[in-house]
Amino acid sequence: MDYSEVPRICEFFRDREVFMTGGTGTVGKALIEKILYSCPDVGRIFLLVRPKKGLNKNERIAKFTSGMIFNRIREKNTELLKKIVPISGDCMELNLGMCEEDRKLMENVSVIFHGAASIRFDDPLKDAILLNTRGTREVVNFAEIMRSCAHSTTYCNPLLFHVEEKLYPVNVNWRDAIRIAENIDREALDIIAPFYMNFYPNTYTFTKCLCEQVINDYKDRLPVVIFRPSIVTPLDFINGPIAYTLPGSLGINHVGLFNMNTQCDYIPLDIVVKSLIVTAYVHGLRYECHKELPELEVYNCAAGPSKLMSIQDLLTFSKEAVLDWPVDQAIWSSRMFITKSTFLYKLFGIFMQFLPGLILDLFAVLFKKKRRLLPILRTICYATCKLQFFLFHTWNFDNAKCLSLIKHIKDEDHRDFLFNYYPEYSSKKYVYMCARGSRRYLLKQSDEKLQYARRRYRMILIADYISLVIFSILIFYIFLYDYLANMYLMTWK
Repeated sequence: MDYSEVPRICEFFRDREVFMTGGTGTVGKALIEKILYSCPDVGRIFLLVRPKKGLNKNERIAKFTSGMIFNRIREKNTELLKKIVPISGDCMELNLGMCEEDRKLMENVSVIFHGAASIRFDDPLKDAILLNTRGTREVVNFAEIMRSCAHSTTYCNPLLFHVEEKLYPVNVNWRDAIRIAENIDREALDIIAPFYMNFYPNTYTFTKCLCEQVINDYKDRLPVVIFRPSIVTPLDFINGPIAYTLPGSLGINHVGLFNMNTQCDYIPLDIVVKSLIVTAYVHGLRYECHKELPELEVYNCAAGPSKLMSIQDLLTFSKEAVLDWPVDQAIWSSRMFITKSTFLYKLFGIFMQFLPGLILDLFAVLFKKKRRLLPILRTICYATCKLQFFLFHTWNFDNAKCLSLIKHIKDEDHRDFLFNYYPEYSSKKYVYMCARGSRRYLLKQSDEKLQYARRRYRMILIADYISLVIFSILIFYIFLYDYLANMYLMTWK
């Protein structure tokens, strides 16, 4: 195809209607914002939403669009937000839980982004199959009517440490998995889960691998794409480097369960969104121009082997970043004890985190304030243990095919959609941006108080060093003083 004669990306999306699952998630809302901002002539964007916390679909969308991520949309044209049309449904349900009226409303949809999934690693296998695997089947069944689909997934081959941009076989048939989940109760399925999953580290990666098999079986009926982002790092969600910088800057996480040599593949959220839009654009054009189904393509949206960041570097950069971007409520320094032993992690965690957290929470109760630390510390400990498999292994993701999509971006679209950030990538700069972003967007702290926070954190560091010296002297006195004194007396005798 001669891409010099094809429309621009914004022209491709002009008056085009889009259906999206998982649109209220981290990637989904950024994708919606980017399409509305850079392709303002897009048609309606139908968003599958579940009624939640007593809110109906319209109330949920009103709350959703009031978020900070849509600030520049409101500045540009508030009317653009009215293009987001909520559709009541649930990926856990058959037919996505949609009514016939809503299905007819979407009869002109030509692009589907399926991003709905449970990212909890400890979901019961039954729930994970019904949502992640059967949900994907229901989306592609719906897409058969629309004749178009783009699919998004993540780490799904965790037992392969070099992942190419291709489909890998799995020993379990996805149809059998769905049938078993529909007919066996949750407790019984959890008993056999480790053996049935062929010892995948968790239900999330297993069911996402099955999702790819679903897409593969529909490739002769639909123009589908498999898009695999690595560890997506937004600035308003605790993931990636922010999972290290934020607890450290708050001074609440002092024990880590890591292999310091493990290399992590982090990819910024805006890069994921741009490359996902370009993927839909390129494959949409191929289908519409040739009027035949293209080959199923798999894209690894990853930093790649040359841009991996070790946990050693991540912790070093995080510690430095906290000095420049401390938070207002820091209770102690970011000093951390690192171990590879789960036993030592839990043992030191009791003395270095949970006991101090318990004492501070008791003071909070005495002063009639909300207990905060113990629930947070339990969450950190639980998440660390669940992520242990990923904290001790390094994956290399080939991303040549994903980067090759850049050549299809017209010069006029470079400013809005170019996603080749690699020439200017700096791990240190990236961690600094995460520290700054978490302070601004997660904790919602103003830069006006930054100098106060820096002075306060310097005082905390001084107190930390003094306490460390005192503690060292006490340890020396308790364990070594008598021994050295006896040795001295024996020498004189």
